[in-house]
Amino acid sequence: MSYLVLVRHGLSTYNKQGIWAGWDDPDLAPEGIDEAKKAAASIKDIKFDMAFVSLLIRAKRTLEIIKTQLAQPDLPTFISQALNERNYGDFTS
Repeated sequence: MSYLVLVRHGLSTYNKQGIWAGWDDPDLAPEGIDEAKKAAASIKDIKFDMAFVSLLIRAKRTLEIIKTQLAQPDLPTFISQALNERNYGDFTS
């Protein structure tokens, strides 16, 4: 069976403050780290062939946590700006 698994990044420091991040690059908040671990636990029975992630640290860190939790640290990962969140311009921070 094949799977397509979509995971949103964990809570970022901006999210925690109610700020739109857009192309700003805040890291995960401690709660976001916990959310990434919970996401990994919910997909622990799936063996992945590859992963795709945006350039943003909150997304990359979420994926790294998931890969570690799933014991798949060498999972081929494709990083693309095309997956970045939209730019909110003046509405950011």
